[in-house]
Amino acid sequence: MRDELRRQLTRRRTRVVLLAMVVIPLALAAIYAVRGTPELAPGASPQLVHLAAGSALAFGIFVLYLCAPLLLLAVAATFAGDALAAEAGWGSLRYLLAAPVPRRRLLARKLLAAVVLTAAALLVLVGTSLLAGLVAFGWHALDTPVGGELAASVGAERLAIACAYVLVSVMPFMAIALLCATATDAPLAAVGAAVGVAVVSQILDEVPTLGVVRSLLPTHYAYAWTDLFVDPPLPDQLAAGTLQAACYAVAACAAAWWSFSRRDITA
Repeated sequence: MRDELRRQLTRRRTRVVLLAMVVIPLALAAIYAVRGTPELAPGASPQLVHLAAGSALAFGIFVLYLCAPLLLLAVAATFAGDALAAEAGWGSLRYLLAAPVPRRRLLARKLLAAVVLTAAALLVLVGTSLLAGLVAFGWHALDTPVGGELAASVGAERLAIACAYVLVSVMPFMAIALLCATATDAPLAAVGAAVGVAVVSQILDEVPTLGVVRSLLPTHYAYAWTDLFVDPPLPDQLAAGTLQAACYAVAACAAAWWSFSRRDITA
């Protein structure tokens, strides 16, 4: 596992992803510092975009809200799908299995490395957001969109829980990318398939006529973590989203193992 992480960290795409996790919050903080907070329409309820400049915590939550639905999901899919498919594309996968490395262990190692790297990218994103927000806006109590206020310590704890939930919510797409990588030597195909599933799911989730079927879509509970920032927090959506993500991830991992165990490795 240590060797796998070392190999992944030395790759250019990993460094580019981590650099992007630093640049995005800094760019957003600079925009808010220069342009100020967007104007709120008379009588409208404030959204996260209007509260972002209130404190470092509010800014961190805003950045997470912007990046979690698709950017972090794409990062997770990249780390999971690219690792296995790239080995096949380079011609090194056959030699890994001839070492011999059991296929189950290899898949588990690739997936675990993807989880660790995605967690690292998430921590870099949120950590940079908090630091940039601290410099630009200070450390204050957290104003919520429903008009309440949370103490800074409480807001920080809930932000940590939100980060954990976001990591769990992207795991199904890691597993889908890994599943696709067991059937192709093209990393972009594996990553694109997982991102494509997410995009289609997000589109269908906006169709009200689907009714209760929308709750079965893998991105339906993507924003459930925002329920943490009301007082008292609302745990129902979080629990449902966590259970759904676990079910999808386990099913996709099982399918990946079934596919990889029967694949004839020629590269």
